[in-house]
Amino acid sequence: MLRLGVLVIICSLLCGCYARAVGNDSAGQKLQAKFTPVVVAIRAYQQKYGALPGNLALLVPDFLAQLPANNPASGVVYHLNVAQGTFTFLYTPSWPHPGRGSCSTSIRQVNWQCAGFM
Repeated sequence: MLRLGVLVIICSLLCGCYARAVGNDSAGQKLQAKFTPVVVAIRAYQQKYGALPGNLALLVPDFLAQLPANNPASGVVYHLNVAQGTFTFLYTPSWPHPGRGSCSTSIRQVNWQCAGFM
């Protein structure tokens, strides 16, 4: 009976440690919040000029005060795919996800889709 009680307690504690999907982890959520204004600025640029910017630096200062750092050494990189009209960032997800995560959205409507890979 004691073993059953200990097993129930352990299972209850482990249930609180579930893994969130890539993109829904804390790092992914923070980066989505960080990059959503960039996507909105890209869309505003497109509405004003009729095309996506060929270089994200064109967003500053009229659409953004500054661009977030795009530094591979930090583990976070991002890219605008003009041909597809998408914005993507790569990052290292929060524990317990191994490998890297990638989140993308259409410029037309912000709807982040994320996936993990090794």
